[in-house]
Amino acid sequence: VNFRIDNFSTAIYNRTLCQFIDSLMCLMPQIMPLEDEDTAKAMERAFRKMRATVMTSTTVKSVAVREDGKCDVVIEGKKGEQTLEADVVLSAVGIKSNIEDMGLEELGIEVERDKIKVDEHYKTSVDGVYAIGDIIATPALAHVASAEALVFILGRKLVSG
Repeated sequence: VNFRIDNFSTAIYNRTLCQFIDSLMCLMPQIMPLEDEDTAKAMERAFRKMRATVMTSTTVKSVAVREDGKCDVVIEGKKGEQTLEADVVLSAVGIKSNIEDMGLEELGIEVERDKIKVDEHYKTSVDGVYAIGDIIATPALAHVASAEALVFILGRKLVSG
């Protein structure tokens, strides 16, 4: 199976899936952009060892499904624009906050680029309203949200005594 993925975050921990990856494209200059360079390079070596082509600083411009069910994937990267063929394309390009229709604007809570704006204490633009986790502009990871909750709670305890 010829399998292409344009950001591997959802597949990285699943070796069963990884054995089917033929090509890996990442928009950022390194795979795993939130990790340190050594970790990213180790993962890139692991993919290459599994005979996957790794292309960083590469954009997936379009994907078209042909009549025979195969996909034509147009990418643009260091070698310019090219078209690759794939049986399957998995696109994992991040998350979108689920903050629509919550009445944030009516409350006066500032939103910027799909994220609630907060200060260093997680306070929004409205007194008494705080936000943490995937809805603010920090990495959308469970352990980050947990740490934000602890910082908020411990900070409140220190202030209130």
